[in-house]
Amino acid sequence: MDGEAQGIRARWRAPRRTTSDPHLRLERRIVLPSEIVPVSEWLAAEQGKHLCACGCGKAVRILPRHHWRGIPAHIPGHHLDFMRKEVAAVRAAGQMTAPEVARALGIAGTTLVRLERRLGLAVPRTGKHAVRSYGPEHLQALRAALGPRCVGDGVSLFYMDEVAKRAGCNPHTIAHRRGVDLPVGRWVTHPHRGWVFTADELERAVAQIKRWPRLSRRRSQLCASPSSTGRT
Repeated sequence: MDGEAQGIRARWRAPRRTTSDPHLRLERRIVLPSEIVPVSEWLAAEQGKHLCACGCGKAVRILPRHHWRGIPAHIPGHHLDFMRKEVAAVRAAGQMTAPEVARALGIAGTTLVRLERRLGLAVPRTGKHAVRSYGPEHLQALRAALGPRCVGDGVSLFYMDEVAKRAGCNPHTIAHRRGVDLPVGRWVTHPHRGWVFTADELERAVAQIKRWPRLSRRRSQLCASPSSTGRT
């Protein structure tokens, strides 16, 4: 081998009628030597030349697999710090991120995206990761679009299990009587899915349940039982 590129020449012959496999006639045979790449020399040459893109000033540790996979731009875990800096910049400007807006409205992130598309709301994006930055005008428009489903600022919400616990009944009882003689409540998806009630609705629901005769007798029996009074 003189190092020059050589090809393989082959001649195609029509297959026989008894078989459908084409026949190839070998014209020449060549052997290509396997070249050994000195990865150790490449590691020594590249080590310390690539700094982390987060701005910490530290060098990325070059590993053998980076020779064929590519050298990463960040030290493991440092790309998260860059994301935190962008979120902190949004908060420092008096704006809110998408998870914070969804939590304030009592909806999920996907519901927030669909609502933005329906309203045609243009939310600016900042930073390399295009973090959505919401201002007071965006939050006001989203609240107006949600209407009764929206949760106001500083409103405490109680899930159905908490209402049933305070009223001394089963959550299924509240689910069946909700909207009949108990407050309707509202459906939320954040932080988890379920029916929630405000503090005023909670008080009205507990007062209504305590007026039910059957539950009153059951509650009196529970209060008169030895286990509830601590007697043995």
